[in-house]
Amino acid sequence: MTLSQSTISGALAGAGLAFAVCMFNDIGFSDCLYRMGVLAIGGGWVGFLLAWLNDILPRENQHKGHTR
Repeated sequence: MTLSQSTISGALAGAGLAFAVCMFNDIGFSDCLYRMGVLAIGGGWVGFLLAWLNDILPRENQHKGHTR
């Protein structure tokens, strides 16, 4: 998964979670949009960081020459 794909999927997951919470708690429309925006930004950031960490970690085939 590329960085942009993980960022978009994290943002959609955050916005979807915020929407579900707003619907269950009967929160107003403007508050719901604000919460969706905040959680979308946070989810996108987490998705970006996880994809970036996955890219910088060495692959399994890079460890073949190393012994412990």
